[in-house]
Amino acid sequence: HASGSVLRKTLAPAARRAPRRGHQCPFLRLMLVLGVQSVAGFATRPAPCMQQPVKAAAKVAPRAAPAALAGAPRDGPVLVLGGGWLGSRLARHLHHSGRDVSVTCRDPKAWGDKAPYFQPVDLGAVSPRTAFVLEDRRTWANLPDPSTLSAVVVTFPMVDLDAAVAFHGAYLSRAPSAVLCGSTSVYKVAEPNAHVTEESPLSGDSARGLVEEALRARGATLLAIGGIFGGGTSNQDLSSRSVCSCLAMHTAHAPSTSRHKLVNMAHVDDIIAAACALVDGPRPGERFNVVSCTHTVGELLGRCGMPEPATVVDDPPDASSKRIDNSKLVALLGDRSLRTVDDETEGTRVDAAAAGIRKPASAFAAS
Repeated sequence: HASGSVLRKTLAPAARRAPRRGHQCPFLRLMLVLGVQSVAGFATRPAPCMQQPVKAAAKVAPRAAPAALAGAPRDGPVLVLGGGWLGSRLARHLHHSGRDVSVTCRDPKAWGDKAPYFQPVDLGAVSPRTAFVLEDRRTWANLPDPSTLSAVVVTFPMVDLDAAVAFHGAYLSRAPSAVLCGSTSVYKVAEPNAHVTEESPLSGDSARGLVEEALRARGATLLAIGGIFGGGTSNQDLSSRSVCSCLAMHTAHAPSTSRHKLVNMAHVDDIIAAACALVDGPRPGERFNVVSCTHTVGELLGRCGMPEPATVVDDPPDASSKRIDNSKLVALLGDRSLRTVDDETEGTRVDAAAAGIRKPASAFAAS
């Protein structure tokens, strides 16, 4: 693979073309643009691939972990970069587990001032909430000394390659461990329902994917996360991100999609479990697909008791329909069972109009 300098020179143009924007919930974004994917069946083991596997990408030899890792305090403070929907829930879990946690957000004064779908949870005693903007180097000085931490977990999407590489050199490389929350949407798929593993090639035109791979090559651990769901079963409260409320929103506002298209879904509890496992046992330079279960659009409609709207058609799925392999995640979490949509849709029925489900006005707003 290219060296750091060559990688930046080669990939930076694509990254610069991407708009700089804040966090977008992976589930809403993927569902609204129909970037639905899949994982291993309804259980915790990955299902066999439905088509021939895509060719594996050439491996990038990750740089060695920071020297501080050997003497890092495994139970020391954790810095969560990004206090949005996912970051706030991770911070709350770490705090309740007895860890010392610091959280950042773009504007501490606007904490919680978000559309319901992106609303963070109340962190209560978790503090401080520090102002941090990746593209504003002045805010980097607000962060704690990285050598005093046990890990840094980045929960927002980074799309500015220059800023991300510079931040890694100035800060993340000095922390004992860095975990990035990425996306499965960056994988390149040549045919519908292709089997995708951590070794599969990435799309060359994804600014987010280019940044994630550049930092992984420098020793960060990457979580490639599917569409996020979980956190509650309320179909009226969008902040709960129940399966049915997300699906109702999608079918009410998305363009035509195949009922056979696969959706890769990651329960928030499984994401948090994976992040905590890597905070406690660093795996520098590795990538983990974080997906809990796989369903077609039609299967999800049936589980939620929703009639198929006119936007759902019986056509074959297109090449954006992937089957994401989660066997590496299963091995990481050991005996822990992954969550499924049945955990949240049992006995649940939803009607989009009756539930008052509407597309959030700031569905693509920064967080």
